[in-house]
Amino acid sequence: SRHVIFTKFDSDTLLHPKFFSALTYRYLTTENRLKRFFGPAILIYSNNQWNVPAITRVFFGTLTLGVLNEWVAERTKKQSFSCYCGSFHEFEKADFWDPSTGAEDTYYYWKMFLHHDGDFSGEPFFLPVTMDAVEGTSLMGALKALYKQQLRWGWGALIMPLALQGMSWNPRISFMKKISKFTLLFRVYNFLLTAGILLTITAPILTALSHDIGYSSISVNLPRVISVILTAGLVFQLPTKYYIWKFYGAPPKSRSVFFRIWWWCFEPLLMFVNIWTYYLIPRIQALYELTLGKNRKKFIVSIEGRLPEKAG
Repeated sequence: SRHVIFTKFDSDTLLHPKFFSALTYRYLTTENRLKRFFGPAILIYSNNQWNVPAITRVFFGTLTLGVLNEWVAERTKKQSFSCYCGSFHEFEKADFWDPSTGAEDTYYYWKMFLHHDGDFSGEPFFLPVTMDAVEGTSLMGALKALYKQQLRWGWGALIMPLALQGMSWNPRISFMKKISKFTLLFRVYNFLLTAGILLTITAPILTALSHDIGYSSISVNLPRVISVILTAGLVFQLPTKYYIWKFYGAPPKSRSVFFRIWWWCFEPLLMFVNIWTYYLIPRIQALYELTLGKNRKKFIVSIEGRLPEKAG
């Protein structure tokens, strides 16, 4: 009974035919398997990839690469996300999820991390799992559905105080591990949220606060540094687009030449629009709602529909 595995997947998930055999093998060959969770490193939102709006397509394509990067480059810091499996016996002892949080994915990781006194981490397996990008019954409905989903994800910020409080009360977690996890939480829930804003409006803010700054070296060097960072981000869209093409394939032959040119050359630029819209605004709203104690239970489950026609 100690080796019963629970699996958590979204209802739209399509699994590889060898998924459960690969999961079983991975579980049986992993040391300290009761203190590990298992997740697919390749999450591809391709079930309805060509039916959703371009900004939705860009968001989920980037998410695929982000999840893969976390599993490959930062495996020891990876939090559970979307699809994962683990020991049901240990999860039962930890008293399962707290349904009032609405953040069941990362909540599971931190619940088990604290239960095992910091000795809990993830193990990936590299079979693709295909899912739906959030959609709607109309173009406007699809955009609203994406916003509501990101608002729900923004509520995941409550994990940070829960995790920090749990670590501060647990003397069996080493000091260095607490520092490492604090750095992770700060980066995910603070730095990445504000980095885009700071890079864009740092110079105007400084100018507004001090008119004499124009006579300092900052007025010359800061725009240059920001320009280099933004240019590097633009250049790195090339390898990003290449790997999205490898995972998702090229547009269907039924799409026009203009759509193909748009997809290859211009659609990646929407990532910068995402930073200021769907990545930023819902999370800011979620933080204020959490601060004011507002209940958002109706967003615990994402409401999705299907577009009757292609949104472009």
